[in-house]
Amino acid sequence: MDETFSVRDRVVLTTGAGRGIGRALALAFAERGARVALASRTGAEIQRAAAECRASGVEARSPASRRWSGARSTSSAVSTC
Repeated sequence: MDETFSVRDRVVLTTGAGRGIGRALALAFAERGARVALASRTGAEIQRAAAECRASGVEARSPASRRWSGARSTSSAVSTC
């Protein structure tokens, strides 16, 4: 793969990561070596997606107990990865 488009060891914030396209994107980024920060409105689904991302051998973070909202929390989520 062309290194110009590589996501290996980069942090990728994926919204809607609990299901559908967002989940598919999160898993695809994880398979390509990205550290993923996952955001979603669905707690149980996002935890399953995070576990699947971790199974690819990468760091995956998601808010288990609260919703993320606004720039401050998004910045915080990305900086913890």
